[in-house]
Amino acid sequence: ISNKLLANILVGSSPDNYESKWCNNWGALEDNSKIFIIEAQNLYEYVLEDYTAYVQGLTKAFENEILKKIFCNFLEYYNSSNLDLNYKITDSNKHTINTFRNFLKKGDKESFLSLDQMIYIIRAIFSDTEDKLLLIFRPIYLKYFKQMNEIFMQGGNLYQIKDIRNTGAHTSPINQKLADNFFEIFNSTFNDFINNYKFLPK
Repeated sequence: ISNKLLANILVGSSPDNYESKWCNNWGALEDNSKIFIIEAQNLYEYVLEDYTAYVQGLTKAFENEILKKIFCNFLEYYNSSNLDLNYKITDSNKHTINTFRNFLKKGDKESFLSLDQMIYIIRAIFSDTEDKLLLIFRPIYLKYFKQMNEIFMQGGNLYQIKDIRNTGAHTSPINQKLADNFFEIFNSTFNDFINNYKFLPK
């Protein structure tokens, strides 16, 4: 499917009325994710040479879905528990565990975690680990999603999405061919992620 066909028409004024031709579960998306996707796809039609903003908008939607559907649920669990986060870390994922602990300690759903940080934390949760924090949150993750190694593993689809996004983050433009390649990866990966959410609206 070409991106020309994917620049859908916004019906009415609400993102909820948007008719997405590629997202299998539009109703399951967070409100801001819908806005990011709509704006990105509207941009595609008017880009002359550099598709960086288009790519960044779609990636931003993916980041938002991971943050809200996984990490905000982690935070809700932590806030309702009496977990001790002040133990000595001996696991090889020390830096990643510290990042995760700091996110939980802040207790703020709007706390920023980069796409890299979220990927590293999820990979660490499913690593060969004895760290008690990671082991506690493994079943919490599995309450909402299956493991999805093909998305989060080193060199997996999210890494490809991130790498293309980073191409335009500084001084290099993203041309149409690369943007279209990005969308093919994004489309399948984003749908796989959303389709595996265990609390899809009925």
